[in-house]
Amino acid sequence: MRAARQQDFVRQFKEQIGVSKLLDHENELERAAGDSIHTDIHGTQGTLRILKLAAFSVSRPVRQVHFRSVEGPSYVTASAQDIQRTVSDFLSGSRSSSAAPPASRAARGRRGGRRGGGGGLSLARVSAGSYDSLVNATVGLPFPVLAPRRALGSGSLQTVRRYVVRDLHNHPRRIYRVVYSRGTIGEYYGFSGMDWTDPPLIAHARKVQVGGRAYREVMDGQHIKTIAWQQGNALYWVSNTLLDGLTNAQIVAIANSARPLG
Repeated sequence: MRAARQQDFVRQFKEQIGVSKLLDHENELERAAGDSIHTDIHGTQGTLRILKLAAFSVSRPVRQVHFRSVEGPSYVTASAQDIQRTVSDFLSGSRSSSAAPPASRAARGRRGGRRGGGGGLSLARVSAGSYDSLVNATVGLPFPVLAPRRALGSGSLQTVRRYVVRDLHNHPRRIYRVVYSRGTIGEYYGFSGMDWTDPPLIAHARKVQVGGRAYREVMDGQHIKTIAWQQGNALYWVSNTLLDGLTNAQIVAIANSARPLG
């Protein structure tokens, strides 16, 4: 999970910058790297090679190779075969980006279905009454509060949060977030809404039309990492788990099921 969190940070960081911004801050990056990183790369040529690699990587997805292992009460163990298969995945690049743990792949295969549909996706209906904590937490928000009416049947609603962030012009923006458990250790997905309709989160997202909604999809290889849409003066989105535990069909279906509360 630590590696997944680190790579998710890198992925989101890349969504907020481009090649020009990277090169515009060359001196600051050099100083930051010099203060934080011990390396045997020295001189102008070596530094330029690193900057070119970073610029090349900005538009590419972060590819995560899952380390096959078994979590015990005190230790995480891996067989020699698991280690070899993980090394092979890393060297060959044969597996898709941010692949889910092997234990969940069979379950995901059973959840296949039409994009955005509900049948065969292991999704359960969520009643409006299940969102009492969300209703209480979002009183006074200046935009409609939506919530999914479908969620993974194997998980449950965990927490509801409300907070304020500053946009690029230092204006306060209000956000609410609903966190759901996927039903496996350490894996959570979420639904959010806020009154900032063009955040860096979707700056490089691709546009798709599904079920009458114009969605913006942030991709992680072949997986949908975030699916967002604007409705009125607000932006709403579903975010996948760190290990992309939701299939594309599931995350689209959850987004399609979002409805106003009340």
